[in-house]
Amino acid sequence: MGLKKITFLGLLSAATILPSVAQDSTTSSSEVNYNKLPEEYWPLKSQVKKKNQDQLEAYINGDSLYAPRVKRQLAIGVAGGLATISGDVKNVGGFGTSLFFRHNISYILSARYEFGFYRAWGQNYEARSLRGDLQDPNSAYRNTAYKGVNDYRGAGVSIAFDNYKTDILDLQASLLVNLTNIMLLHRKQSRFNLYAHFGGGIMNYKTWVDALNDDNEVYRYNDIRNNIDAFKPESERGSAISPSERRDVRRYLYDNVYNSRPRGRNYETLGEGHKDEDEIFGRVSNFIGTAGLGVEALVGKKKRVSVGLEHRLTMTNDDLLDGVRWADQGDLTRNFDTYHYVSGRVSIFLGNKEKRAIPMWWDNPANTYLRKYEAPGDHLKDDDNDGVDNFYDLEPNTKADCPVDSHGRLLDSDGDGCPDCEDPEPFSSPLLPIVECKNVYDGFASKECCDVKATTKAPIVFPVVPFAPDRFGTNSFNEIDQIAKVLQENPDVNVVVKGISKSTKNIKYNEQLAWLRANKAVETLVEKYGISRDRFIIQYEGETIKSEGGDFDKFQNNRVEFRVAEQGETGSSNPPAPHPGYKAGKQ
Repeated sequence: MGLKKITFLGLLSAATILPSVAQDSTTSSSEVNYNKLPEEYWPLKSQVKKKNQDQLEAYINGDSLYAPRVKRQLAIGVAGGLATISGDVKNVGGFGTSLFFRHNISYILSARYEFGFYRAWGQNYEARSLRGDLQDPNSAYRNTAYKGVNDYRGAGVSIAFDNYKTDILDLQASLLVNLTNIMLLHRKQSRFNLYAHFGGGIMNYKTWVDALNDDNEVYRYNDIRNNIDAFKPESERGSAISPSERRDVRRYLYDNVYNSRPRGRNYETLGEGHKDEDEIFGRVSNFIGTAGLGVEALVGKKKRVSVGLEHRLTMTNDDLLDGVRWADQGDLTRNFDTYHYVSGRVSIFLGNKEKRAIPMWWDNPANTYLRKYEAPGDHLKDDDNDGVDNFYDLEPNTKADCPVDSHGRLLDSDGDGCPDCEDPEPFSSPLLPIVECKNVYDGFASKECCDVKATTKAPIVFPVVPFAPDRFGTNSFNEIDQIAKVLQENPDVNVVVKGISKSTKNIKYNEQLAWLRANKAVETLVEKYGISRDRFIIQYEGETIKSEGGDFDKFQNNRVEFRVAEQGETGSSNPPAPHPGYKAGKQ
């Protein structure tokens, strides 16, 4: 075999080996994070606050078990239903309506602020006996609910049928305790939610009574009672009204005394008020406490609306909501009045679903953490049949029967731009011209060509050393080992080492981290392989970027590059830290 042929084959072998070494280094396992969560299971980045983006990246990359809290939709709504007062006068119904706003606190707790208006009526079916101080027209205990005019008693008037109409405004804040979603351990989501609520606020009310007839005279209830069968001696319970007689008494009063049902009557007389008490807008005001239970359901496919039913009890510390606070003998009654509100509710969730998730009281607390396990079998699929699972495949649509590397990328052994499966010369030499993936030469080339090529030394190519985001310690032993071998085989070569860090953090952080990475790589070569530190020129590059992308961006933005120093190029092999004492990254 001639000298020229031996030289050519040697150059051909060297040219094919070095590109493959360089290619292997760029496809190191450090490029792919095998703990990374598949993209279809990522929490939406648009729903995470800027201050929590680092936690999101850590969760996606498998560096943290805890997903960041996402922004949630808020709820506004309207309610309406029945309102009644529980006091000394029997209620005969009422209505209420309210507006509310609700926001998230946690998966169990939420806060609600509600403004409501309520109107309630009352009518006793048993007559009140006005004895003692209540029968004395000059007594301080007498009030408008009984007398209506200065001379209430008239001729032998000693009884009254108490009645009222009361308007209430209230503003209250409640803490809602969810009793359903915290138990969602066996299903993804429930469309029903049971909750309890308690809170407080302020109320403002005014009470009127119907004390005068159309002639502006006091109702003469003594004469009226003699005409009601329920009060006659032959009634089934004597003077006491039986349950079956209550409706009859009220109907008689409505038809023969007041000439109307409660909602159509003229309540012309103000009920008794509190003396020496400040009023707001001419109404009595009190602090209130509230408590109750409710149930709600999600409706519609878009899950933007819920409907519900709720009962609320309001405690008032006031005994005059029904206009009566005196017993027959003139003593105060025992209990304060309360009012009830049984309402139907409609809530609408505010916020774009791309930017805000469903309210926490509807969400399963475990959803975020369990989503990664919804379809573990998908990780094992290999759609292009190249032998690399989809989860690790960086080119998931390679042609059939084409050789690929460990990350599913088409092999191009000679680096000529033609994948091996389409390359008639998969190991062609980069030292000769290539046309249509083939080397072009005449025999073993002309003397001029071959003399030049035979004396040309193959360029030195160093692999890139990758680093994990926010780290300056490296486990890239294969890359470091390759660099050490090249430096040991070329003792006269000096090397420029450049650390790179690009992230969303500030410029000081990135410059310090880039400096740490370059020094860490050099220290490893010096201490482990005995390479003289004088052969290195250390540089660093830090940059603040707007956002961080996928795998390729992370690899490009977190690395250390090595290249042969140009002739006459100089620099420090041990430059000082750009920001002494500044902490950046972890080893």
